Amino acid sequence: MNAQYANSLHDLVAPTFLVLVISWMTVTMFTDVFQCTIDTIIQCYLTDLENNDGVKAVYADTNMKDFLDKHGKLNKNQIPTDVATNLPTNDPKPTDDSTGLDQVAVKTI
Repeated sequence: MNAQYANSLHDLVAPTFLVLVISWMTVTMFTDVFQCTIDTIIQCYLTDLENNDGVKAVYADTNMKDFLDKHGKLNKNQIPTDVATNLPTNDPKPTDDSTGLDQVAVKTI
């Protein structure tokens, strides 16, 4: 330890722990904002896709389209088993014939 700090700093553990806690809080806040940004961008892409007949996204960048086309599809083994058993089929059946509307009961996650 330096001679100038010999009388004022007696323990290195407390300041190190304080810096560790502040660093952890800063990194946690940054990653939360980053995750929220990514979720928002993907939600905007899905809304763009949905509003344009589900065929193509009009406002999305081609790099994003390519990335989501390549990495955006889940395999059956990536879906949790309790969700995979309750997925709707390709031919949904109406749950209530009195309304005349095709309603599909979907379990929310």
